[in-house]
Amino acid sequence: MSNNSIQNTESVSTYIKFFHRDIQASASVEFPTSDFIDAVLAPNLLTKYCVDPTTLLINTRKFIRNHWREQYGQFYSFSWDSDWHTDYRRLLDNYVTNRQFSIIDIGPVENPQDVPKTGLEMAVLKRWCSQDIGANIFNQSYNWAWPADYVWRVGEVPVIKSADLYIAQWLNMTIVATKNITDFGQAVAQLVIPLLFSIFYALEAKTKGPWPKKLLVKKCELENCQKVYIKYRKPGQPSQFCSKTCGSVVRNRRFREIKSEKRLANG
Repeated sequence: MSNNSIQNTESVSTYIKFFHRDIQASASVEFPTSDFIDAVLAPNLLTKYCVDPTTLLINTRKFIRNHWREQYGQFYSFSWDSDWHTDYRRLLDNYVTNRQFSIIDIGPVENPQDVPKTGLEMAVLKRWCSQDIGANIFNQSYNWAWPADYVWRVGEVPVIKSADLYIAQWLNMTIVATKNITDFGQAVAQLVIPLLFSIFYALEAKTKGPWPKKLLVKKCELENCQKVYIKYRKPGQPSQFCSKTCGSVVRNRRFREIKSEKRLANG
């Protein structure tokens, strides 16, 4: 790896150093970021998480299990305590209804129509993925550690703290590591949930973000469905329905209407 080193010190512990931080890890996983996107954050799954948020944890566990290192013993079936779903659904609803928000909260103004607007409800989004973290995710350079960064003041030698939880991205690789295995779920959440919520920065900027293609988020046009769905954009191929089934309902209805109109026209 570039700019980092991994050295075994014990049969179930690994010393990991990235840049200026290190960690004595009792658990760590390393994987291509693109593989994680395909397995856990593909568009059809992003849609499913709207109605079944538990599947995000289930799919993440399955992916991590496939990359678990034997040196750490039996796979640790981690969990996390994070109520992200309500805000995820809210931000998606904001997007499909084209709601607009002031870029900054400046209180009452004489001409509110002149205040710059954004489709992002930042007071909600920042709880899960800040603008800086979103930019780092897009650049594949998201790095996070707990406790926070090393301590330094002018004229003094920096005091570098070993981390208890650590996430690092470089090129197309991601590593998650924890000092105590019981903290592993929290570390994974610090990766997965910001990645999930980075979709809103990608949509606002009309860019693909960490996904291989730009995403499309719409509400199904079938009156009895109205489900919010997410797909990859296909230039020149507008999308109206969340599924082939909904599309078929509308096409069959239209076909019957045309037949009925012809019968009436022919007397």
